Amino acid sequence: MMLETIGSLLAANALQPEDFSTIVFSAADSRAHAQLAATLGFKATQVQEPLFDRIGHTGATATVIMLIAALEKARPGDRLLVANYGDGADAFVLRATEAVTTCQTSLDQQLKMGRSIDYATYLNWRELMPLQASSLPARAEPSLSSRWRERQTISNLTGVQCNTCGLPQIHPIGQKIRVCIGCQSKDDFTPYCFSDKKAALFTYAIDHLQPTKNPPGLNGVVDFEGGGRLICELTDYDLDRVEIGMPLEMTFRKLSQDEGMINYFWKAKPTVLK
Repeated sequence: MMLETIGSLLAANALQPEDFSTIVFSAADSRAHAQLAATLGFKATQVQEPLFDRIGHTGATATVIMLIAALEKARPGDRLLVANYGDGADAFVLRATEAVTTCQTSLDQQLKMGRSIDYATYLNWRELMPLQASSLPARAEPSLSSRWRERQTISNLTGVQCNTCGLPQIHPIGQKIRVCIGCQSKDDFTPYCFSDKKAALFTYAIDHLQPTKNPPGLNGVVDFEGGGRLICELTDYDLDRVEIGMPLEMTFRKLSQDEGMINYFWKAKPTVLK
């Protein structure tokens, strides 16, 4: 199927394997991947690594992840052949533009930050094996009506910015800021989004009793670039590398699930640096 689809695309556009800088496609395993590339006439240097040895076979997302890796190395003007199969097959010819030089992803760095987990941890994270619950009192169930009222803060991590001095501030859920902590002006604010702002870790506390699937829990005080401070959980961290001042970014994550209601809010995670 892939041979026919890719071959038809090349013939329809009068293209040859040497016209491409990179070919990106998925396969069942490394051997099938190498065989298909060779049969199509592509050199090994043109073939995007399938990443089997680094992250395994990711299924439906495999081709997209490989394309991200290929674009990180692409230069303006490069032509890429992208193909995928499932219930049928698709093939595309893409050309990198100048915008590829501003690509903000860093797949290689993200893979380096990854860590191996044991099978028991996997079963716990996927909720395939029940474990003893925390001995702490259960968290209060989230109120659906209050979450609706605070939907801007919850979904966009929206705070306020003082119109007088320009200082951004973020308030706890359920509370409203009326007086600026900077210049003490009153009721003179505009909405301000914190979710896309750079941040740094001001201080943190390790909680060995906190109910979490990745113990121990880590709670931090996060300072946003330009102003604003938030106390929240941290995630995707290596405890041995956590330090004061480390760069952070915000990520929307699942906190809990009670009575069929999934509770989401923002957590901070270490920024992936290139």
